[in-house]
Amino acid sequence: MRIPESVIQKVLEATKIEDLVSEFTQLTPKGDRLWGLSPFKPEKTPSFSVSPDRGLYYCFSTQKGGGVVQFVMEMEQLSFPEAIEYLAKRAGIALENSHQDDAEAQAKRGLEELYQKVNKTFHYFLVENPAGKRALDYIAKRGFSMDIIERYQVGYAPSDPYWLFNFLSKKGYSPQFLEKSGLFSKKNARWGIFSGRLIFPIYEANGKIVAFGGRILEGEGPKYINSPETILYKKSSVLFGYFQGKNAIRDDKKVVVCEGYFDVLALAQAGINYAVAPLGTAFTEEQAKLLKRFGPQVNILFDEDAAGVNATMKALQLLEGLEIETRVVNLPEGKDPAEMLEKGGSQGLTNAVYSSSHALNYVLKKAVTLHDPNSPTGKEKVVEQLFAYVKAIVSSIKRDGAIEVIADSLGLDQRSLREDFDRYSVSNPIRVRSTSPYGNRTFPESRRAIRPELFLMIGACIHYEEFPRIRMVFSPGDFVDPWARELFIALEELFREGEIRFERILAKITDPGLQDLLGEKINSQEYLLNPKEIIDHSIQKVKADINLRKRTGIEAKIRALSLQNSLEANQEIEELIKEKMFLDQEYLILREVIHDRSAE
Repeated sequence: MRIPESVIQKVLEATKIEDLVSEFTQLTPKGDRLWGLSPFKPEKTPSFSVSPDRGLYYCFSTQKGGGVVQFVMEMEQLSFPEAIEYLAKRAGIALENSHQDDAEAQAKRGLEELYQKVNKTFHYFLVENPAGKRALDYIAKRGFSMDIIERYQVGYAPSDPYWLFNFLSKKGYSPQFLEKSGLFSKKNARWGIFSGRLIFPIYEANGKIVAFGGRILEGEGPKYINSPETILYKKSSVLFGYFQGKNAIRDDKKVVVCEGYFDVLALAQAGINYAVAPLGTAFTEEQAKLLKRFGPQVNILFDEDAAGVNATMKALQLLEGLEIETRVVNLPEGKDPAEMLEKGGSQGLTNAVYSSSHALNYVLKKAVTLHDPNSPTGKEKVVEQLFAYVKAIVSSIKRDGAIEVIADSLGLDQRSLREDFDRYSVSNPIRVRSTSPYGNRTFPESRRAIRPELFLMIGACIHYEEFPRIRMVFSPGDFVDPWARELFIALEELFREGEIRFERILAKITDPGLQDLLGEKINSQEYLLNPKEIIDHSIQKVKADINLRKRTGIEAKIRALSLQNSLEANQEIEELIKEKMFLDQEYLILREVIHDRSAE
């Protein structure tokens, strides 16, 4: 799905970044910028700046930056087209008929429209149709108000398994389309998989329904079922309740991760509006990163049975590895939020959430429950279980503090415990996936030396009026730095389209690290003074680097040819020596120019 450049341009011109950002954090003028608390993480001192004249923002605490589209993408977890749609709706700009559709985009939009209609029908059956009275009585008996039913758009699917297929067929949907909708059985394409169940629509962060969950009310079958994965729905990256709770998560800087649909509803009924739940799978890294955007304190509330404790332990390690503050909500054994709400009202549930315990205390308590800390063997098993959690802690200071707490709690010598932990860490290394072209872990690009070619291309993005003369000197193949090459290609594409804007440059960049680096540099001072001289100086440096690479390559060829001792080889060596002499002379001139400009 592609939105025409003219439409994007219209949306960007209609959006002032200071007005957009002010919807999420309060801004105060200071110098030529506006400053406020970061909307991406909790903080007490403002580190978030907005440059209205450039239409850019930069968060110094998270090192994220960009324009209005990137801000919406970051805050609302949207794709580029979705962010444009969000901004267009905000500005009152119609996007109808502006998409140049492809087959997948049409299929997605068709499913989205189907799910919206089906959801309205399910909701109608629950709250207005006599067929849903038993389901409505059941959910009311569990302690849920109509407000909660409406907020989460809970519904009911009629018990006749063929009803939905017949209903949708009469609405004009083809059997082939319905077969791929995820609403019907693979064994019988007319059999609705959610028949006779309470229905929970599953929303993405942008408010679009992408799947459904269903709870059986009577008869045989699994207690809960979820939609299969489709072109719209990937269960590992979606959280039930996130759409309804994201404003509360952002405002309260808290989130409760619980196990299921009724748990989320129960917490909301108790006034805890920041609850979410994974969808029939373990809590994943994608889901954790979705929550991390708001920098909340994550409270894990899983069952206290063996499976729940195991899931809690894994979630705590995952969250520690992402440097997310984590606590654990302790409920009475054998109870879940929905049961507590039904039998005791909301107060006990609220008290439990507000008295959550520190993650380390929870892990320590469980370890000493499973193993006898009074025996040498038991104590060793306790420590080994605790080490699995401590190993996930990224901060050295926090990790040392955890070891101190464990040593004091178990009556162990801290030094001995640290030595054992070091041995354990060597035997059980943490593997870090690469997301950067510069090594096996992610780190801010600004924290390493930037090659001249990347420095040049960042300058070209900031002062894009200088790019036409850069493209007369270089081509993408001249750059060995992958980020410099990516920037050159992005600028070249925009140059040929006749519209270079910083916002559009960022939209073409796929690497989040490079996006953040550009946002950081646009808000720094190093490119602001004498931009033409900076570009000139950088061009000479890049030329010098290219010259050096060529000379090194020629020298290697000469060494290889000298071993052949043939007439043809000697002739080729002579030509290479002439070329090298020319490059040597050029290099001396380049170095002299660079030195003179540096001296200035």
